[in-house]
Amino acid sequence: MAVERAKAANLPTPKPVEIPPRTSLQPRPSQRQSPRCTPTSKMGIDLDRHHVRDGHRRVPKSENPYVRLLVRLYKFLARRTDAPFNKVVLRRLMMSKINRPPVSLSKIVANAASKQAGEAHKGKTIVIVGTVTDDNRLLELPKLSVAALRFTASARARILAAGGEALTIDEVALRAPTGANTLLIRGPKNSREAVKHFGFGPHKNKKPYVQSKGRKFERARGRRRSRGFKVHTTTHRDSFNCTVVCGLTMADKRKVGLLGGGQLGRMLMEAANRLNIQVNVLDTESSPAKQVASHDGHIAGSFKDAAAVKKLAQASDVVTVEIEHVDTQMLEEVSSAVTVEPSWRTLRTIKDKFAQKQHLKEHGVDVAESVDLEGKGVEGLKEVGRRFGYPYMLKSKTEAYDGRGNFVVKSEEQVDAAFEALGERPLYAERWADFRLELAVMVVKTKDGVLTFPTVETVHEDSICKLTYAPPRGVDAETGKRAQELARKAIGAFEGKGVFGVEMFLLKDGSLLVNEIAPRPHNSGHYTIEACPISQYEAHLRAILDLPLPEAGLRLREPAIMLNILGGKTPDSHIQVANKALELPNASTHLYGKGDARPGRKMGHITVTAPSLAAAEREIQPLIDLVDELKGKAVGPRETDVSPDPLVAVIMGSDSDLPVLKPGLEILEKLQIPFTVRITSAHRTPDWLREYSKGAASTTLKVIIGAAGGAAHLPGMCASWTTLPVIGVPVKATHLDGVDSLYSMTQMPRGEPVATVGINNSTNAALLAVRILGAEDLGVRERLRVWMEGNEREVLGKDGRLVEEGWRGYLEGMGRK
Repeated sequence: MAVERAKAANLPTPKPVEIPPRTSLQPRPSQRQSPRCTPTSKMGIDLDRHHVRDGHRRVPKSENPYVRLLVRLYKFLARRTDAPFNKVVLRRLMMSKINRPPVSLSKIVANAASKQAGEAHKGKTIVIVGTVTDDNRLLELPKLSVAALRFTASARARILAAGGEALTIDEVALRAPTGANTLLIRGPKNSREAVKHFGFGPHKNKKPYVQSKGRKFERARGRRRSRGFKVHTTTHRDSFNCTVVCGLTMADKRKVGLLGGGQLGRMLMEAANRLNIQVNVLDTESSPAKQVASHDGHIAGSFKDAAAVKKLAQASDVVTVEIEHVDTQMLEEVSSAVTVEPSWRTLRTIKDKFAQKQHLKEHGVDVAESVDLEGKGVEGLKEVGRRFGYPYMLKSKTEAYDGRGNFVVKSEEQVDAAFEALGERPLYAERWADFRLELAVMVVKTKDGVLTFPTVETVHEDSICKLTYAPPRGVDAETGKRAQELARKAIGAFEGKGVFGVEMFLLKDGSLLVNEIAPRPHNSGHYTIEACPISQYEAHLRAILDLPLPEAGLRLREPAIMLNILGGKTPDSHIQVANKALELPNASTHLYGKGDARPGRKMGHITVTAPSLAAAEREIQPLIDLVDELKGKAVGPRETDVSPDPLVAVIMGSDSDLPVLKPGLEILEKLQIPFTVRITSAHRTPDWLREYSKGAASTTLKVIIGAAGGAAHLPGMCASWTTLPVIGVPVKATHLDGVDSLYSMTQMPRGEPVATVGINNSTNAALLAVRILGAEDLGVRERLRVWMEGNEREVLGKDGRLVEEGWRGYLEGMGRK
């Protein structure tokens, strides 16, 4: 039409507009300016690309006004400076919150302040366009300058406490408008569930959707009426160390190679079975570990054979040990091709006990004084006696465990005998530690930090661990924490990941010394199988495979005692102990599959758990007696403590309050609730009240009843020092009829709760205590129910008598007219 009009008007014919093909360097249509806005724009659209959606945001996803202001600021900086830093920050500010995952302090340290990266990023400001969170597994935080959209309160406090800076993103713009001397870090953006299936490219090895529900997806075997079928067995692998086989998800696709297949390996294998982790064992065919997992990955041979170790390494992704006396030279050789946990350097140091002690001393860990005796002969032993005094401990540097390789030299007359027993070994001597108790802490070293199980007490007999008490007897909570700190410090001095056993002495002056370290699961940690949410064996697997390991999983759920079943005089002695344990309701028995017993041989162990340590002691005592009897140890008459541990503490400010408490005490006796009665005044003995209240939670007590008159500060002060529930009984005094006590208890400040009953009403206080106990003890609840039914029958009986006798006769029967 335009051409025809031009001809009619004698005008030059317009040339058609040529639209060149869009090259890959040209912007997409959505990025071009509108043709209406540019006089030089060409007609037409890109038919190949006009439907493609542009993935870049023009406005921020967040509605937060601060984020929107930051977007405007960094748009300006990106335009004026053309710095890549500003463009990246702007792009991340545009993202939704789910695409700005939080970053923990441990990740910041690993990326910016570790030994490897510390020098390269020294003095830089770490920038996170997101939230910075704390990580309590990180024991020490270096001085850092961190900028973020948001800090959690604990993360900010730790950064500032370390002398660092917690900056905002706009402060970074003022300090470094081009991003100079900064380091951008972001969280694991691919951690979302959707990403596992569709995620960021490359789009391969993605998590499959497995259609395996219903008969539609089954392959029938035979006729349908046979009810038999076979599920498709295709194996899928994804990028998250997870394998799906026959609809069964494995926790980790890597194979663990284990040097040694004894009882520790057996229990490690049991933990691996629950997680569907394959463990290849190098040991003899009949070893205990191989008895609980049958597959073709096991290797028959000695864990001290270099060729067998190499073969195991070739068949595994991670190699670990159940005993430290292995060929570390071969482990050093294979470590270039397979991960060895803990490090071969650690194993080499720890297997030499003298080198172990020297290494700990160099890292500031308290150990007993020791001296090298290699090549010094009998005269060297006598010199040690003159230096250390007697007794002292003579030890073999290598191949020493369960008392083998130790000799207590009690006098100079025993020097010859000691040298004759151990003289052919490399020796060292150790000053005698005058200890009160032996303690132990199981430590877990992960990629993120060092964690600990609770402190326990160990009892040794013939240098072999016989009993483990968790928690330790007669040890306050502060000492237990000091032991955990010492264990963390000791293991922090070694390389590698996994579980370590730290044995230590609690000296009579209250100080602690590290005795020995085992770079593997340990006898003193057997109790964790039943008493903790995560056992030491599962923790070891999680640590060496970098699987999640929450610190709360290492807590003690309830008190426990572990008894080692050591071989007695007869080949079936361990079977007799195990059969006896089956009669106990709270005992868990572990037999190691070792065949006939020999004196002192570890054949199994038994763990008893109970609501209190005293209850566990009472239950396990018959087993201890049987073990001693089978060993030929004389078991004399035992005084039995018939009084159970108290569950309720009844405290009063004065003995004048005792008559008021009498009805409540009678209720507790009637309902068979063990209790203790004490006198402690809030004003006359405040220190004693504080000490008693603070220590109550670490005993068997569950509830405290406090009676007081007048100002009635006793229950409130007690509540401020304990985590146990406190019930207040206002006592009627000479003045004000107890109303002042009632007001005092009910008007406690926020955060110091006292459950207050009526004036002089100790009966209700006792019943409330019983109901609190009954919340977790069905026996107490049943006794309370029977008592309440008795009250009901009593009231109904009185009502029947009133109807039968009439009100006048009833009053006469009561002695009232």
